[in-house]
Amino acid sequence: MRRARQDEKFFLARRDLGVQSFGLQVGRLRKDEAVYPAHDEAGSGQEEVYIVLEGTGKLIADGEETPLRPGSFVRVGPSARRDVVPTARDRGRCVL
Repeated sequence: MRRARQDEKFFLARRDLGVQSFGLQVGRLRKDEAVYPAHDEAGSGQEEVYIVLEGTGKLIADGEETPLRPGSFVRVGPSARRDVVPTARDRGRCVL
């Protein structure tokens, strides 16, 4: 996981996370909403990078939990089974 420091204006997220390729979408998730099902990308070979804009949650990748809060950047490899679990009552936003 990589978190932006307050004094950083820019950093190379792709390089720092070791990402080879990725797509981009924005998800709006609310606590207890089953909007983002657990899955892997083994068939497509697609990596995923999660960037939390607002709200809180946790990412469970291959059984390992990573807390998600604003400013968090997390990379998940294609074969890892992952699930995003929102914990904030208000709808949060996450770039996927």
